[in-house]
Amino acid sequence: MPTRHVILTDEQESFVMQQVSSGRFKSVSDVLREGLRLIALGQAEAISRRDRIQNGAPKEFDSRHPIKKNLLAASKAHEQEVKNGLQLVFEKVKAYCEEYEPGQFEIVCDEVKE
Repeated sequence: MPTRHVILTDEQESFVMQQVSSGRFKSVSDVLREGLRLIALGQAEAISRRDRIQNGAPKEFDSRHPIKKNLLAASKAHEQEVKNGLQLVFEKVKAYCEEYEPGQFEIVCDEVKE
């Protein structure tokens, strides 16, 4: 494989290293390759949408279409990840309040709800 020199901002470097240290990716190269794969996928989907519009294909959302099913599933998975993240933040804030600021805050719920 060809080797490339890539310049990243400090924020990008931090993000890439976080992805590797979390175990989600084995290397910096894996993170960058996944980013490129997602860009290519997005461009292919944009071209497909443009072609369907230009060819007069129906514009309504058909959840039976395989790509749309995958997008729906990914959207639901992302929504669950966000909820889990919010729940974790809530639990940490609650634990902090109970440990360091007892009696100063009223906890009005025990979990993140829709």
